[in-house]
Amino acid sequence: MTKNRQMWEQHLEASQRIARLGSWEIDLTLPDDTPGAWFTSDETYRILQVDKDECELNSTLFYARVHPDDVGSLKEKLYSTLKERSQFEAQHRIVWPDGTERVVYERAEIEYDETSGRGIKMIGTLQDITERVMAENRLKEANKELSMLFANMQEVYYSVDLTKQRHIQVSDACEKVYGYTAEDFLNNNNLWIDVVLPEDKHILYDNFPAMALGKPFSQAYRIRHKNGEIRWLESRLSPTLNADGLLVRLDGVTTDITESKNAEQVLMKSESKFRSLIQNSSDAITVIDANEKMIFASDSLYRITGFTEEETMGTDSIIFMHPDDRPGAVKIKEYILTHPGVTREYTYRRLKKDGTYLWAEILITNMIDDPAVAGIVINFRDITEWKNQQDELRALNIELKKSNKQLDSFVYSISHDLRSPITSMLGILNLAEMDTNDAELLCKLSMLRDCNTRLDHFIQDIFTFFRNARTEVTLERVALDEMLNEVVGDLRTVYAADLENKKLRIETNVRGADKLHSDKGRIRVVLNKLIAKAIRYADHKKTDPCIEVTISVNEKGAEILIKDNGIGIAEEHHLKVFEMFSRVSKKSIGSGLGLYIVKETIMKLKGSIELRSGLGNGAEFHIFLPQM
Repeated sequence: MTKNRQMWEQHLEASQRIARLGSWEIDLTLPDDTPGAWFTSDETYRILQVDKDECELNSTLFYARVHPDDVGSLKEKLYSTLKERSQFEAQHRIVWPDGTERVVYERAEIEYDETSGRGIKMIGTLQDITERVMAENRLKEANKELSMLFANMQEVYYSVDLTKQRHIQVSDACEKVYGYTAEDFLNNNNLWIDVVLPEDKHILYDNFPAMALGKPFSQAYRIRHKNGEIRWLESRLSPTLNADGLLVRLDGVTTDITESKNAEQVLMKSESKFRSLIQNSSDAITVIDANEKMIFASDSLYRITGFTEEETMGTDSIIFMHPDDRPGAVKIKEYILTHPGVTREYTYRRLKKDGTYLWAEILITNMIDDPAVAGIVINFRDITEWKNQQDELRALNIELKKSNKQLDSFVYSISHDLRSPITSMLGILNLAEMDTNDAELLCKLSMLRDCNTRLDHFIQDIFTFFRNARTEVTLERVALDEMLNEVVGDLRTVYAADLENKKLRIETNVRGADKLHSDKGRIRVVLNKLIAKAIRYADHKKTDPCIEVTISVNEKGAEILIKDNGIGIAEEHHLKVFEMFSRVSKKSIGSGLGLYIVKETIMKLKGSIELRSGLGNGAEFHIFLPQM
């Protein structure tokens, strides 16, 4: 019997330790702090960080562990419970001897004397729920940031439940792309196909077999916008099959590619014009021997240059070249003579009979060893007209290819990394956390949530970087005092938990009545990222954690100082922190793009930024933005 009891007690203790759930019992008939009035499990001592061998837990010691700001409300709750004879429940903070704050949840029942009606015994539990509370706070923050991300996206994200033939969700960007609201799509399951032009609907139908097989695919087609405009869209879709191989869900992202399609059509017209130019121009073929004497020429050469056959044949071909172009031709000839069968290209100016020069493009091939030719073959083309357009066309093509590459890379990243895994994972984590009190499992779930949050931040930073790189600077008069108040107000909402937990103050001061002539959106990015970084890396151990933002505006520009007394940045990392994907310490929690985006944005505004900081001594960012 004794052995079974010992095993049972060991099992109970282990269970409490694993669940971080302690139990206690208080004899209410004894005065407070009377020895023996409290009976407490070992896990309760561990949760409160009290050494059982040194002292016995009592009211004084318990309330000494309760956070000072929570003592009053906790006592009031206890008195109310005794008075109303209800069940006691409370969530509050405790403070360990080393200053660490934890969150606990208490539940208790009170036994009453039936004669007097007074409480005689209180039996309850104390559970450490710090990790769960932190996870909930991170979830709220992630949801807010995700909502902000979706609100600013230009792409439409949607999910369709094919078993019920209805949309599960549609992002608000659909109104920008289609002209119809998310509610319109949720109320009309056929709207997405109704707006497609009749002659393009076959594109959607042709992809149904791939969709039934669960294969991801993309499709480009035209729609009629609500305002009547015809727009090009590109959709990337990912079907989901159930265990029986039946199609049950469709997730996708749709992008308005009208601008890129128009640019593509412009490019196609330019290329068509170029092909027409080539087809209607006169090409010529000539053959010279190893001594550069003309031994053959097609009739078109004479028509192009104006020289006759008698004036051309047997002459040294180099005399028809512009003097400045001859050295290059000599080098190519020397190379060709030692590389039979190899073709080289050369562009030069060729003399015409009237004394002017035309631009010629030639392809030179050494076919001296071919008995049928026995010479160097030169394919000659008059590219004078094309040459005049070449520089402009090349510059246009390079810029267009660069823009398309950036756009494709961005769209792929968003559709691939954000399509549904983030929302699905967060939802699954939420359900998992609600269904368990296992501390180890909750810790692992918290780690998974952190990974999803970092991915969300990374995508948001990539999107900000993309906009900064792609869009031109838009100038307007910016009231920095109003903007600063808006930015700080937004951050107080997003980081409400951090500000409260760290007792963090944010002070602002804007001097100067002049408005800054600059890009309002980019200035907001700079202020938002630097102040948010100061909040995330605030030092809660400081007596008075604070962030100070000071702005001075005059006719030359704006001096901005963002100063904090947070954990600081070691001097050897001052340059590295502005590099892409830079992480200078294990405490870094961002994407590594934040300060890089800040620097690139400030460079776009022709400004400058300087960092002054030391490890443990806070950080100061000095920024100058000129009037533009």
